[in-house]
Amino acid sequence: MKRIKRIVTMILAIALLLPLAPMPKAEATMQRFGNTRKPENGWVFQCNWSDDYGGNPEWGASYTGKAAKVAVPKNVTTVDKISNTVKEVHLSADVYQFRATDAKSLEKITVDKNNKYFYAKDGVLYSKCNKSFKELTYYPIQKKDRSYSIPKGIKTIEYLKNDYLKELKLPSSMKSIGEFYAKNLKTLHLPKKVWDISDIEIQGKITVAKSNKFFTESKGILYNKKKTEMLYYPSTKKSETYTIPKNVRRGGVENNKYLKTLKLSKNMIAAGVVGPSIKTLYIPGKKTCANIDAPKLNKIYLPDDVTYIGKNQKYQKYTREDMAGTMLIFFDKKADISKITFMVHEDSPTHELVKKKGLTYKFY
Repeated sequence: MKRIKRIVTMILAIALLLPLAPMPKAEATMQRFGNTRKPENGWVFQCNWSDDYGGNPEWGASYTGKAAKVAVPKNVTTVDKISNTVKEVHLSADVYQFRATDAKSLEKITVDKNNKYFYAKDGVLYSKCNKSFKELTYYPIQKKDRSYSIPKGIKTIEYLKNDYLKELKLPSSMKSIGEFYAKNLKTLHLPKKVWDISDIEIQGKITVAKSNKFFTESKGILYNKKKTEMLYYPSTKKSETYTIPKNVRRGGVENNKYLKTLKLSKNMIAAGVVGPSIKTLYIPGKKTCANIDAPKLNKIYLPDDVTYIGKNQKYQKYTREDMAGTMLIFFDKKADISKITFMVHEDSPTHELVKKKGLTYKFY
């Protein structure tokens, strides 16, 4: 889902003719604020903020030592990184940001009882900033529970990545899901109030409450309620052929090893085709921007008005002529387009384009 969302976002940027430019480099906080703090017990510090006189500094900290159990020092407001040896971390009373989501060995988080921003339950980090914003902030990567129930009242999941979970129960209060990676989860059920999904990657299926007004599910595939967007195609679905429903305008498939033949909807304007086993692709739409990463792809059936075929280039700009018809953009830099047979109609604009590019084609 993550790559599909990135692809759709990129398509929207293309449609708006927005030039892409590199982000400016961030300033070094140590130089900006001039405060220093000596390392202590494996922790290194950087000043994230201070007042106009250089006082009252707020410290960010990263743990670079080798201990398995550590405590965040006092007067640290942000935990940036934790080394991969750490299995348990205790947050001090001052911590209000936890950014160490890549802590690969972390099993448990505890929190000082005087912390106004966080609390921990069963080793999981939750926010207590205010009553209306009840959030599961971080679920430890190495927490070994096979089953877990998120407490009642929690409305948001900010970050969950765990390969041990097989069962997870969301409360009826749940409204939004941020970064969610649980490859061994059998089923994820979306309650009535869930309206926002940022990024979900699981091996199992997603089900939806019938009373949910924002999402629906059919044969294990997740759509928005109107079925104009296809949001999730299970990586464990064993069908070798799939046809995207005609009403779908945006979406695609990602990393399903069983799928060999994919047929896009003729009404699609933005499609992501990411699959290790896809060999045949049908694109019937007149104005489909198809972003493709399929190393085994060897045949594509094309409409008559294809205007662009090429590999994705960083900061590339597309002309209005490119965007006037169907576009094929290959994201795999190693993709050998010359090995693909493009199926076209004789004497069509698409026929002229593939012939001009010297690509292999056949008529259908």
